[in-house]
Amino acid sequence: MRDRVVLLTSVLSILAGCGTQPVRVATPTAPAFVQTFIPAIDTIKHSVAPVVCLSAGPDGNAKLDAVVGSAFFISKEGAFVTARHVISEMDPARRPCANPAVYVPMNGKWPDDGRFINIKWFTFRLFDCTLSSPAVDLARCKTQDDLSRDKDVTVPPRPVVVDAALPPEGTEVAFAGFPLQIILPRTARANIAGFGSRDNQETTDMVLDRATWPGASGSPVFMANGHVIGVLLARGTNDAAGLAFARTGNQLAAFLGGANPGSLSHIFVRSGEPRPKEAVQQPIPQSALIL
Repeated sequence: MRDRVVLLTSVLSILAGCGTQPVRVATPTAPAFVQTFIPAIDTIKHSVAPVVCLSAGPDGNAKLDAVVGSAFFISKEGAFVTARHVISEMDPARRPCANPAVYVPMNGKWPDDGRFINIKWFTFRLFDCTLSSPAVDLARCKTQDDLSRDKDVTVPPRPVVVDAALPPEGTEVAFAGFPLQIILPRTARANIAGFGSRDNQETTDMVLDRATWPGASGSPVFMANGHVIGVLLARGTNDAAGLAFARTGNQLAAFLGGANPGSLSHIFVRSGEPRPKEAVQQPIPQSALIL
């Protein structure tokens, strides 16, 4: 009996000793990709805006009729880039659009809680936009008012940094825009699946291994450092479903340089290739659908 008591006492002592040891709980961490891209997404959200059509409501205030596409700013004064076909879609012959406009958060950052508050509209004129060839499919426009001088905008949009170098295939990227008539920006992640060339002389197209949605045309494609390396233009259909197509950063840099030489040199970080020649226009493949 005494042996049993000693044994029981020993067991209880061991258990009591275990109870005094600190318990280590593994803290879940976000995947490295998410951790890396959170700052980049926050940076880009200071730079994106939707391209919209407005009309006057019954009360005299602006009424949102449609979100036509996405855009990103290249100057704090209000110059922005989108897809050429987004601007062409707003032509009165195609779509009644009383007032082409973009809107921005007045404090410089889109709300994280899903609320549509503290927003201000700024109109632009279609005939003031600089358009590329249809094959390149880029457009540069500017708001009629200077956003950096507007009394209601306490923090003007942040110009993006354009990187003309071509990242390696497999590079993790993201794109942010306003698809599916969503009034606040949405971000998706992807990888570069490959590159293409229209004239077999220079790189012009980027393929992403991620499907996108209507209305995302004009969205910036960016890396974890926040640098913009492309502009989203089309989504794959049929056998190409699940892919997205973008214009490369070198083409974007060449277009912006040609649109207004010298004035935007501050947004470029480096050049990966010589300035491209005039693009050779080719029809869009059947497997690609303009967004």
